Amino acid sequence: MKPGKIWVVGGKSLKADVNIPWQKDIPNLANCDTLIIDLNTIPKELYDKIPYDEIRDYLLYSLMSQKEIYIILSSTFPSKMLPIIPILRQIKNCEIEEEDKWDDMPDETREYIKYVEYCSFYIYNFETLPFWIRINPRSSPAWNVLRYDFTNDINDYKGYYTYTLWNKAKQIIGRSIHITLLNNKPSAIFDTGNIHFLPPTTKIPTTDGIDVLVNSLVGAELKEDEPPWVLDVSLPKVKDMETEIANRIRTIEKINDEIQKIEEEKNNIKKHLRLLWTESTPLEIAVRDAFYTLGFDEIRPGRAKDLEDWVINFKSVEEPLHGVLEVTGSIKSTTMADIDQCHRWVTQYRVNEGKKVKGIFIPNQFRRSERHDSKRRSNFPKNQIEYAKDIGVCILPTIEIFRAVMEYFRNNKIDRNVIEKSILESDPICSLI
Repeated sequence: MKPGKIWVVGGKSLKADVNIPWQKDIPNLANCDTLIIDLNTIPKELYDKIPYDEIRDYLLYSLMSQKEIYIILSSTFPSKMLPIIPILRQIKNCEIEEEDKWDDMPDETREYIKYVEYCSFYIYNFETLPFWIRINPRSSPAWNVLRYDFTNDINDYKGYYTYTLWNKAKQIIGRSIHITLLNNKPSAIFDTGNIHFLPPTTKIPTTDGIDVLVNSLVGAELKEDEPPWVLDVSLPKVKDMETEIANRIRTIEKINDEIQKIEEEKNNIKKHLRLLWTESTPLEIAVRDAFYTLGFDEIRPGRAKDLEDWVINFKSVEEPLHGVLEVTGSIKSTTMADIDQCHRWVTQYRVNEGKKVKGIFIPNQFRRSERHDSKRRSNFPKNQIEYAKDIGVCILPTIEIFRAVMEYFRNNKIDRNVIEKSILESDPICSLI
């Protein structure tokens, strides 16, 4: 099977179509045909900043689109971003089994494993619950279930292993898995793509291991190393050709860098679509990114994670004043309780910390049923409007933030002071455009 478009996250290969460093925003990973993720290259300072839920959804979409995923496992970094989670146990370095025991392993994986001498962990088990709760039609909440033509027929599932890699202690250190969905007969009704869990290379750096894997997938020729004396053989025109090749490679790299920069700029705009349809942590991150784009670079978590979502400073007023953001996404209309929750954070700040605070309630209501230009997104029941007025809470729908961000990308940036004034003078619904 041809690998199609190959994307690499956390590594780099010249033959990959897209290389995505962990430091960049993660695009929709389901847009490629073959995805390779190296968990060994994640910087520690990014551990708390990676959008784990978002990545897990992308991988789930890929599996349900019958695409191929390769995960280079790490003994130190947890696999919580994966829809199928390998449970690892750390051990002292143990050599892998000899090549003649790599049963049913495809050639591209076999070439990669040749660069693995030992492994410092084994796979104790696989946790499939993150996959099943998004596929099972009886899961709760029902809106969180992915819907396909065959969804209502799904009754159970079974995991199948394409190949398994063992160490010399007969412990699993690598495995390829696909899931078969079953109806109540039980008969198979759908097969997912494969997700390959591989140990990191030890004979070469994992970054080079990624290159080996990509080269194998695209069918690049893997040659035996030349003996040293071959370098002394004089060949006509070869030096000039090598110089020309090097120059052209630099040109290609420059073009690829320019394309990647444009791709990043495009994704930086498209990511704000999350303001219109997400909820929970993805929506909170989308609101943070939007405020940052609009010039609120001090936006930060206020206190504990189970309290208010974000805090900003009002810089256009003389006395210190904080804005406390409560972000809520909902399938239907928001509720009085949602607004009251924002008011509680304001009260806690005033009573417990003696700080002046403006409550900013940021709802994303009718997030899946209504188009972005639907008036229902910005309409609220009379009792909610009156209550927000009484307690001094600003209602700032995410659609208003989205429109302001789009103006920024049209080079019509709204001055921060204007945004602050709109929030402070809201009555109580705030419009930024």
